[in-house]
Amino acid sequence: MWVADLTGLSYRGYRADTESGFAAGLPGLNRRLDLDADGDPDNYLVYEPYQDQGNDAVQTETWQTWDAYRGGAALWWGNGPVAAEGCGQATPCTLPVLLDLFRDATIREDPATDGFRGSLSLNAGSYNPDQVGAVDRLSVGVGDETTTFDFGSRPLGKADCKKGGWETNFNDYRDQGDCVSHFASAGKKRH
Repeated sequence: MWVADLTGLSYRGYRADTESGFAAGLPGLNRRLDLDADGDPDNYLVYEPYQDQGNDAVQTETWQTWDAYRGGAALWWGNGPVAAEGCGQATPCTLPVLLDLFRDATIREDPATDGFRGSLSLNAGSYNPDQVGAVDRLSVGVGDETTTFDFGSRPLGKADCKKGGWETNFNDYRDQGDCVSHFASAGKKRH
């Protein structure tokens, strides 16, 4: 798929209150790109909410929707050739800027290793080993079509328990109190 074919990309992210890592750490998106149309991936392209919207935009214990496209205004950064062109982690760029720099860029994985053409992954980042979060409702728009992947809901903290999260089919909490106790004891207490 050509990078220029992308018409939308969003997801819901959650940062738990038990996290002790980077204060604005939240799962982000990765795409592998073939920048020179030779069929091999050359570069990672990364979207991180704090890079796009600032550290203060990331909230704890709250599901937030992140628009990683924003009509082409969302900020992405890359390694290798993308960073060398001025769109590294410290200086992320919009997709239109990246397309001006790399007109032939396609989204792809290495077909020699997995046979899959196309790449989009969720990532906690290399320097967030203590990150506790979740992602849901990943939506990808290509042309006039949008596909949404709903991964299901689950409680990730006391606040979710109080909002009915204890009733989801991913858990076996007896009631709201059992769910809250589980998180209050850092996951050690179960009914």
